[in-house]
Amino acid sequence: MLVGWSAGSVGAGLIASLGAFTSRFGGDRPYANRGIELATVAISLAAAVALGDWSAQLPWLGVAAVSLVAVAAVWLCNALAVGPPGAYVFVVACAAGVGVSAAHLPPWAIGLLVLSGGAVAWLVQMAGAVLEFRAPERAAVSAAAEAVAGYLEVANTPQERTARHRAATALHKSWSVLVNYQPLAARPTSVLHRLRGANHALHVLFTTALSAGAAPSAECAGQARQIGALQLPRRRSPPEPLTGFPWAAPHWSPCYAVRSARAPTYAT
Repeated sequence: MLVGWSAGSVGAGLIASLGAFTSRFGGDRPYANRGIELATVAISLAAAVALGDWSAQLPWLGVAAVSLVAVAAVWLCNALAVGPPGAYVFVVACAAGVGVSAAHLPPWAIGLLVLSGGAVAWLVQMAGAVLEFRAPERAAVSAAAEAVAGYLEVANTPQERTARHRAATALHKSWSVLVNYQPLAARPTSVLHRLRGANHALHVLFTTALSAGAAPSAECAGQARQIGALQLPRRRSPPEPLTGFPWAAPHWSPCYAVRSARAPTYAT
């Protein structure tokens, strides 16, 4: 908006600010994955607003465009596992495109303005990569370690069930961050490789405590926290139990996620 005001067109700045919704996505994802996701969101938002502007010439066409964007956005957000606010933002952006038709700008110009706002949001969300590129992965492993340590400390107590659920959820999230959301291969000497080894060690601690039945030793919780801080020996290769795990699966990308999208199945 400040750029639009300084250029003498506050309206253009307001239209471009619609692209700022891009910053609402990908906040907890690894930076490489986040950059791809945010670029996809920014382009999709620009297309939705441009479509809304183009469809404003007829009332029924505007309604049809917003409905079409709603269906496409729900499918795309489910395929990319986009969290809240999800498809709602794209529907709002398309509806706003119908409203900004009063600016009497061509749809391609509207789309470029929104895309420029999305580019600013992309830079803001990716700025942290300059300081620590693997910060999201470290945070996920640290959170998983703390959750596992919390479970080990209250095992065989009334608080066990809640702590077990919290630990399982944190381990699942750390697995997604370290494996599912990695578009690039990891070198054996990389920080990502060490974080994957730490995540595996946390899984072993957790499953061992579950299967043992007895209360774990007092040192186990401290061991989990040490693992989360990467205070474990370096390994040249993953531990033996990891053989067969999908570390070499196709790397994440929007196209791969969309092609792999399936209708959800629910247990009866």
